Amino acid sequence: MPEADRCYRESIAIKERIGDILGAAMTYGELGTAARWAEQPATAERWYLRALQLLRQAQPDGLQVARALNNLADLLTNKPPRPGGP
Repeated sequence: MPEADRCYRESIAIKERIGDILGAAMTYGELGTAARWAEQPATAERWYLRALQLLRQAQPDGLQVARALNNLADLLTNKPPRPGGP
């Protein structure tokens, strides 16, 4: 998944440059999921935490915060990624 990782990082750079905090947060979450699929839990945790930080900034009461927390909890309880991931 190196190509997907590169594309996600490029997307984040663009979104951060234009001030799209919510979009960047969503992409950090995608990086986390990609890392889970690649069996890199420490990396996934780092990306999920970054996504959560930005989501709480952009939409503190939004559904995306709940989804990010759920992804992080699933990771930390060693649940496998959901089907349909990268």
